[in-house]
Amino acid sequence: MAVVEADPVVRSDEQDAASSTQSISSSILSYREENGRTYHRYKEGKYHLPNDEVENERLDLQHHLFLLTFSDKLGLAPSIKPDSKVKRVLDLGTGTGIWAIDFADEHPEAEVVGIDLSPIQPAFVPPNVRFIIDDIDEEWAYAESFDYIHSRMMTFSIKDWEEYIRKIFKALTPGGYIEIQEVSGSILSDDGTLKKTHALTKWFTLLSEAFVKLGGAAIEFDGIKAIMEKVGFVDIVDTRFKWPVNPWPKDKKYKELGTWNNANSMDAIESLTMAPFSRAHGWSRDEVEMFLVDVRKDLNNPQIHAYNPMVSQLICLPALARLSSATSYPLNLSNDACAALGEEFPSDVAYPNTTSYTLANNYWSHRQSEVHPDCFVNPQTTKDVSKVMKILTSLDAPFSVKSGGHTAFANGSNIANGVTIDLQYLNNITVSEDRKTVSIGPGNRWINVSETLDPLKLAVVGGRVANVGVGGLILGGGISYFSGSKGWACDNVRNFEVVVASGEIVNASPDTNADLYWALRGGGGSNFGIVTRFDLASFEQGDLWSKSLIHPGALNTTVIPLFHNLTVNGLPEDPDAHSFFVLTYQPLFRGYIALTSLYHSTIPSPAESIPPVFSPLTEIPGAISNQTVVANISTHSKLIDVPYGSRQTWWNVAVSAKSASFFTDILPLYEARNLMLFEAAKGSSVVPFLVFQPLSVNILRAMQKNGGNTFGLDPDKGPLMLVQLTTTWEDPKLDKLVEDSSEEFISNVGSLAEDHGLANGFVYMNYAGSKQEVQQHYSEENQQRLKKVVDKWDPEGKLAPMSDDEQTRQGIAIDPEVAGVDDDSAADAKSTHSSVASVSSSIYEYRKIQGRTYQSSHTTDYWAPNDDRHVEAFDVAHEWLTMMLDDKLYVPPIGENPQRILDIGTGTGIWAIDMADKFPSAEVIGVDISPTQPSWIPPNLKFQIDDAQLDWTFEPDSFDFIHIRYMHGAFDDWHRLYRQMFKALKPGGWFQHIEPDIHLKCDNAASVAENETFRQWAQLFYDAGDKIGRTFNITNGLMQDSARDARFEDVVHKVHTIPLGEWPKEAKRKRQGQFVGLYMDLSLDGFALYPIGQILGWSREEVDVLVGKMRAIIRNPKHLASGDMHLVYGRKPI
Repeated sequence: MAVVEADPVVRSDEQDAASSTQSISSSILSYREENGRTYHRYKEGKYHLPNDEVENERLDLQHHLFLLTFSDKLGLAPSIKPDSKVKRVLDLGTGTGIWAIDFADEHPEAEVVGIDLSPIQPAFVPPNVRFIIDDIDEEWAYAESFDYIHSRMMTFSIKDWEEYIRKIFKALTPGGYIEIQEVSGSILSDDGTLKKTHALTKWFTLLSEAFVKLGGAAIEFDGIKAIMEKVGFVDIVDTRFKWPVNPWPKDKKYKELGTWNNANSMDAIESLTMAPFSRAHGWSRDEVEMFLVDVRKDLNNPQIHAYNPMVSQLICLPALARLSSATSYPLNLSNDACAALGEEFPSDVAYPNTTSYTLANNYWSHRQSEVHPDCFVNPQTTKDVSKVMKILTSLDAPFSVKSGGHTAFANGSNIANGVTIDLQYLNNITVSEDRKTVSIGPGNRWINVSETLDPLKLAVVGGRVANVGVGGLILGGGISYFSGSKGWACDNVRNFEVVVASGEIVNASPDTNADLYWALRGGGGSNFGIVTRFDLASFEQGDLWSKSLIHPGALNTTVIPLFHNLTVNGLPEDPDAHSFFVLTYQPLFRGYIALTSLYHSTIPSPAESIPPVFSPLTEIPGAISNQTVVANISTHSKLIDVPYGSRQTWWNVAVSAKSASFFTDILPLYEARNLMLFEAAKGSSVVPFLVFQPLSVNILRAMQKNGGNTFGLDPDKGPLMLVQLTTTWEDPKLDKLVEDSSEEFISNVGSLAEDHGLANGFVYMNYAGSKQEVQQHYSEENQQRLKKVVDKWDPEGKLAPMSDDEQTRQGIAIDPEVAGVDDDSAADAKSTHSSVASVSSSIYEYRKIQGRTYQSSHTTDYWAPNDDRHVEAFDVAHEWLTMMLDDKLYVPPIGENPQRILDIGTGTGIWAIDMADKFPSAEVIGVDISPTQPSWIPPNLKFQIDDAQLDWTFEPDSFDFIHIRYMHGAFDDWHRLYRQMFKALKPGGWFQHIEPDIHLKCDNAASVAENETFRQWAQLFYDAGDKIGRTFNITNGLMQDSARDARFEDVVHKVHTIPLGEWPKEAKRKRQGQFVGLYMDLSLDGFALYPIGQILGWSREEVDVLVGKMRAIIRNPKHLASGDMHLVYGRKPI
């Protein structure tokens, strides 16, 4: 054998270097290229997988899969233990060298040698590791034996397994260990869901046959074990595992293995198949790629419960008197962040399926408890929080912070696929010696605070409800019994102790870090750090006086004007007064009731009398209930506490309180919304609450103390009223309907306020809905000021980004000559880095359903047609979408000279063609599963037939701009799609994503039945999406969440309201509405046939009736039909 160029320092095993290695010369480095992939040049053809960057990245991913299997260990042999004192280690088929490097790092005293056919190992390695280019099929001539030999994934690479194992036997020292880690050459399922007819089964059969033809020896685990016994190894420990091919298992341990194995398989399948199939079977590249489309589909199909058998066979000399049968092995569930936290805080990290995890995942709203983080971490001190912050930000791990867990919606203070920091143990409450300051840990709830202060006759400006958490309430504002004279809770913080993004512990007060102090008063605490202590101003306070009045809903027109008068005239005259009003439906009272809550911080004299400010309300006759309570703060907070255990949501908007009639005008909207919910609930509990909370002028003035807060509410524009909609319900199936109807109601309240000149737009953070954007309603000056604070305290953007989301709902003026018509009859009227399959005749064999054609891709069932009618509709949509963007093709600032542009779901290619024309120097690529694009296109444009759900093999960091639109119902994992976009974009590159909200609306309040039809249409699509695992509901924050989870920054969200038909008055909007109406006319039946007909099982006649109703509504201008288009764009960090 050729000699490797010698180390100038002669080693004791120089005979190894002289006789058993090949020098790493230029000939070895000049790899052979085949079918667009590179292969080793040395001993050409012996190993059938590539050695390019794509394959190397996969090998490193595969290494992680083994670590998961072995509970973050490099193997099962005693040799891997830190105290094993192993001296010499051999890694056979070392690949990228990652196992050898890890072993060398963990055992700096050991000499580690890695052998492979390809010199793909890194140059910078630990000093105790070296790599040799050699062929293990040839004779081994090492001068010294090895204490531990590691062999992994060598199936099909070994011609003669008995000879291979004899060489290992000879090379080991007596008592040394050999560990062989292999995946079986077969794929199995225990329940018969993997059939012989599946492409996955055929692929394994063909692959095995190919390797045998090419000289490899197919062998199973028991065969390897028999050879070892024959050769002379003893005391074999045979431990077997299962690697699910995708996340199909219920058991979360195996689900994680399935996720990683699927990623590994998807990356490996082309590289593993291409050379053997082309060399042994004579297949063309196109034939291989077309076949692999079906194989990938099987690998991704959770209905196929297949797995790869995997074994670790540990053998030693002499005997250790142990032999284990096939067993499963406990897996490490936690991600890297949880593992790192577990090492630092071994007693304070809670993992799934443990009692501590179950206790930690207890939230006020069930919707929060249904979110499952990878782990909870429970820091005990501020220094612990600092360590947690450093660990999480160093790993770029997503996290959420839990104080009391009283947010209504999912992910409010919990997080899926991340870490939840539970601050429950930061629960100190300390009163200063002068009794003027109370220091409170964020892990407290307000009942803990009041029960500590009540005996001392002290109080702070804090929460009114017992079980609300301290941290969330203060950072979001904090309405209090005492707000009339003292402002909100955030205005009464003397000092914040904060752990900022760097992990530094700082204090923020009016005199120290004043910018951070200002930002924490309503700017969203997670943007700036984790507050670990609030120093609140305290004051002397005894018992509170309160009166609760309940009137029948029939008296609303009497009660509401008097409550309005209290807001405008009464409260400013008596800052010690506090009040709120609730209108709710209660079956006990067989209808609506009006609850007016009145509070006063001084007890009237005599105690049974009424503070004069409240007299008009208390004098209203006909009260169902009239109760007075004089008690401490704890008692009052318990009386209005809402128990844990139901599903909750809330939404709000502030309006000017200058008109009393406005608040009775919105009642029909509230009642209509509730009626729809009650009917949908079919008897299950739904309890709505419409709440009016005054922001009287005295409150607005008190909020200006200490330089004011971030809300920027101007007392001169007061008084204001917070209109809050809260709903409690039981049935999870109602989640979508409750949220959508809540959003619609609050939107209608805002629109009505605009019509009356009462609009303000402020959204109170602590009652904001899941999709409400809070900071966009702050003044532009305050928004920019907040961003500067973020840039200063979190320059690397490690924490939650400042929201740039914009709701651009535009009021559309109605054309009375069109919309005034009341006539129902009118309503009747290819890249080298891509994984794409060639455009072959099979792709053109479209499926036909009820006279419409649909794509016939083997990798996905896309729901919309691809025939001429739909192609025409697609081009019409391009016109009105371009009009929507003010005749532009994109919104983000992509610059004047983008070099590579990718259009996902290109359809007819019309957008890609326009972009190619606009940027003639750019390479534009359009990807779709149907070849409906024209053949005459600009020379800088090319189309590829591919399924974007599969792994992208475009080079990382290669695109300047990625565009995607109208793909709802097409993807089963939107977070994965965004991660792939992130990977493919260059640093600084942008994406733009446009999707419709399929729940259309009629802006005519009289069109109740028509709005119900729109609701039914949307729900059917939601149901179809749920059934096939590809949601149509992605405008509920999923786009923004996916972007931020993928680590995009500068994420902007815009909503454009689009008219359906020519009812608008303004010429451009009318023209746009005409295009949208035509688009809907061309598209409705094609939209419905597959999701509603095929998936949900409706007959053609039933579908036609529904489509006819939809057309009638859209064509009739009196209904003022419209829809929302959601646009999200963002940038990959530089």
